[in-house]
Amino acid sequence: NACGAISGFHSLCASGTTSKQLDNEKHAKVIGYGAMLLEGVLAIIALSAAAILTKAGLADGLANWGGPIGVFAHGIGSFLANLGIPEKTGIIFGALTVSAFLLTSLDTAARLGRYAFEEFFAERAPALSNRYVATIVTVIAGGALALSGSWSAIWPIFGSANQLLAGLALLGATAWLAHMGKKYTVTLYPMIFMIIVTVSALITMIFQNFAKGNYLLGCVSVVLLILAGFVVNEGMKAISKFKVKAETK
Repeated sequence: NACGAISGFHSLCASGTTSKQLDNEKHAKVIGYGAMLLEGVLAIIALSAAAILTKAGLADGLANWGGPIGVFAHGIGSFLANLGIPEKTGIIFGALTVSAFLLTSLDTAARLGRYAFEEFFAERAPALSNRYVATIVTVIAGGALALSGSWSAIWPIFGSANQLLAGLALLGATAWLAHMGKKYTVTLYPMIFMIIVTVSALITMIFQNFAKGNYLLGCVSVVLLILAGFVVNEGMKAISKFKVKAETK
């Protein structure tokens, strides 16, 4: 699971979406940190459920209840039934919960993709940075991956890409702290750790995938590695510049 102590996707959500929904900046810590704690609780519940479920039981559930979503919905229904809520109502609630989660996740992912697309082409090709153009391209690209089944080919690299993005999020936070003249080592050292770990994983995947003849994953890993190097280089330049300015004040 890529959603641990830090996640690149969560970092994007927090900076691009959640931050704009806060009434007060002081609420950021409670909402952001609290949400991650609750997600950890949910992960423990899921792990506990998986630990007591037999392989045969899972196979029967998938066959009888229409796949993973059906298993989840019936599990929620069974759980709520023990609390006095009708099982059928619980099943409907569980299915609705999954649907809402998928809908909001897709909406957020599309919005973040649009942000990234706009920023990338803002100076290079202003016409492509239009919000409508960026949204259409993002949705079409995601739809093509989903409907063609091509997503499964690049899915194995998701973990490394997500945590690499987390390292870059820490880089951005470090640059901001340096710019404000604050103690930036609190994010600098975790950033260095994340970058080293994820880059090592990418390098390992590059050699493994090319050795196995999986050139698509290998090439994607190479592209990610090059882009990461570029961003880290620019970020460290910014941190050094801000540090010098802070020391000369």
